[in-house]
This record gives sequence, C-alpha cells and structure tokens, in this order.
Amino acid sequence: MFLTHAEFSLIMEGMRERYKAFTNFLVMTGTRFGEATALTVADVDLLSKPPTARINKAWKRDGQNQFYIGATKTGAGKRTIGLNPALVELLIPLVASRPGKELVFTTPKGGRIIHKLYWHHYWVPAVRTAQAIGLTKNPRIHDLRHTHASWLIQDGVPLFTISRRLGHASTRTTEQVYGHLMPEALQAGADATERSITAFLR
Repeated sequence: MFLTHAEFSLIMEGMRERYKAFTNFLVMTGTRFGEATALTVADVDLLSKPPTARINKAWKRDGQNQFYIGATKTGAGKRTIGLNPALVELLIPLVASRPGKELVFTTPKGGRIIHKLYWHHYWVPAVRTAQAIGLTKNPRIHDLRHTHASWLIQDGVPLFTISRRLGHASTRTTEQVYGHLMPEALQAGADATERSITAFLR
C-alpha cells in the first residue's frame, strides 16, 4: 500500500508529538522499522554534505524471543542514506550533545521503540484519527517504506538509486515490488524531455 503526501499528512495529524520525528524518518528514508530503531547518534552525520545516516545494523530476535542488535537483513542493507533538509531539522535536537552510542529514537524512558507497542499505542490511533477526517486506507507501518519508494519513483528517481537507498540486494527486487508504478515515471520522463526540447524546435 502506498500513501500520497496528503494521506500521510492526515496520519501525522493524529500522531503523538513524541513519535512524529521517528515516523517522518521512516517515510523520508524508507528504512525498515528494525533499522530505524537501531540507529545510533554516531550513525548520523548532519554536518557532511549531504547530511547522512549510516544504516549498518538492525534489531533481531533470537530463539528465546530476546532482541539483540545484529546485521541488516541483507548485505546490501548496509548502506548510507542522504538526508533531506526537512529531516535534518527534525534530527538536530535528537542528536545534539548526545553520546554516539545512544539510540536516536527512544521511548520516553530512553529504551528501544518496540514495534508492537508503537503499533498499538501510536500508529493505530493516528490512522484512526486520519480515517475520521478522510483517509480511506488502512496502512501498516511497513507501508511507509513502500510509500517512500513510490514517492521517489513518481519523482523520476532512477531505479538503481532507489534500490540502493532501500538496501535491496538487486534492482530486480525493486522492480518486482514497485514496477507497476513505473508507467508514471516513464511518462514524467517523456514530459520532461518534451519541455527541454521545446526551445530548439521553435
């Protein structure tokens, strides 16, 4: 499922202030929940050009149902993501003057954000609020990853770039999941070309 910018804005209207930056991070980077919640202050460099976040670990669950920090889902999942200015503004207060080993996104008590609790206490209420004011979809948290990809595709970003940003093992994976969105991007490319050649056709 993919959300439009307007639909995502409806959800953010109902999102508690504590988790607005985290939710925006998910949709603006396309990271997986386990990757975003494992991000540490040292992984974020807001002074580089462009500002970046290193995705190099994720929360995993062992045989005893205990959580630990492990490798990303795939080898390609280990990647560096460029951060847009609006997201940088949200991250500044979360990383400023904090030790590098600390998690960027935490619960009010400073602990790991647990998927089940975020889903139940924050995501579902925000979606219900959005539905009450016009949202017709019922998205999952993971749909923010799909939404990020769809926004990039609609903006004409190359498939290779999207694949690397999402941490897919190959562009084939990206194409299989998001290929049906490509016609719009193809049309956008054709339209852009038409605009660019208008000058010398006259």
